[in-house]
Amino acid sequence: MHETGRKQSMKVNTTLGAIIFVAAMVSVPTRSIAAPEFLAYEGKNAIHEGQGGDKKTVDGIEFWSEGDPPHKFRVIGSLTDRRHETGLIGMVRMSSLDSDIAKAAKAAGGDAVILQSEDDDVIGATGFANTNVNGYGNYGGFHGNASTTGFSRQVRKHDSRYIVVKYLPDDAPDAAAPAKQSDLDTPH
Repeated sequence: MHETGRKQSMKVNTTLGAIIFVAAMVSVPTRSIAAPEFLAYEGKNAIHEGQGGDKKTVDGIEFWSEGDPPHKFRVIGSLTDRRHETGLIGMVRMSSLDSDIAKAAKAAGGDAVILQSEDDDVIGATGFANTNVNGYGNYGGFHGNASTTGFSRQVRKHDSRYIVVKYLPDDAPDAAAPAKQSDLDTPH
């Protein structure tokens, strides 16, 4: 009886270990590969005033897909994201794209993102084939048949690049505008 209890315990531990291993293998690539990369922008001409366009809001961050915000804003950097979009893991990664971009934009201090480019590419193919052959024969005769079934599917990736912006008050001075004399005369 003691031996049976030990076998059941080993079976539970092995099953639990297999579940943890599979969960780790599925979750690690999803989190590590799908993270957007932020690059800070430094340079002149960082202040702009947009004309408006198509906007949606995700997790408090405005997403501008056509056009740009009709406010004064400063470009603070860009986010580049590359992820697979094929298969179950690809579907999960793509479903969190906007949330991942919003989170990264917030972490960088942004109020909005402007879609600069988006691209889908085929990077390979996967599939399988199965062939079944049957036959029988006797003296001088043979009868047989064969069938093959299979499928293949493209492996696709999705690349996107967003400009991250910080909104400025509408009366904020333009970085390119020369300072007024009254600004220079103010004691500090």
